[in-house]
Amino acid sequence: MNISGGRKPQALGALFGCYARHEEVDKIVYITEEDHDIIDLPILNFGISITKRLILEEVLKGVTSVNKLFIKVGISRGMTYNHIIELRDM
Repeated sequence: MNISGGRKPQALGALFGCYARHEEVDKIVYITEEDHDIIDLPILNFGISITKRLILEEVLKGVTSVNKLFIKVGISRGMTYNHIIELRDM
């Protein structure tokens, strides 16, 4: 993923997209405008598990009930509460 093109908000959005889906990204680079040097950027992992990401995606879709969340994500109600607490603490 080359994040140097476009406007700054677009580049930052692409960068955060790479961080959110880090397992699908091989390399992130930035090319400087002045010297056209290629700078490799680290692929960060913020410790968000697939399950936590699924919970966040469901919340973004408007799901606010734990009963609906654990059914959609496919985990127990107790684990759903644990993930929500960990996400809140993050």
